[in-house]
Amino acid sequence: MIGELEFDVALDELYGWAELRLGSAERPIEITCSYVADSLGDIVRGFARLASDGGKFEVDCDSESCGSFLITFRRVGDRIEIVAKKAVADYEVETARHKRARFRYEGNWQSSVRTIVQAYQRLLDQYGVAGYTDQWGHEFPCEEWEQLSNITSEV
Repeated sequence: MIGELEFDVALDELYGWAELRLGSAERPIEITCSYVADSLGDIVRGFARLASDGGKFEVDCDSESCGSFLITFRRVGDRIEIVAKKAVADYEVETARHKRARFRYEGNWQSSVRTIVQAYQRLLDQYGVAGYTDQWGHEFPCEEWEQLSNITSEV
């Protein structure tokens, strides 16, 4: 779907749980993530790589009892595509039901990365780096965050 990306991330009150919200002109989806995989940090690290190299990266969002999502972020020039699919064991997308995207977005790279950075900035404003680490169970990727912050301040 072409339009403005809606993205939000929130840490749950319970240790090691987070909610990702992806949306655009179509209905949004919410993905529950657990600390089993560092999906929140993987998004920051992946966007930092996309900013310098382009290409794609994938994030495994494992919610343990609720199933898993595989989110693919692909940058081509000044465009970005984001696809979220329900995954089965070992993050394989095996059946026709699982092959169908639960969320698909295509839009402008610069405005999308700005939206991602704003969502993480709200998270840091709420928890700080130490609070994020304490609540999520993984270190915040500060070096990659600085790269992303610099990119969005230049735009």
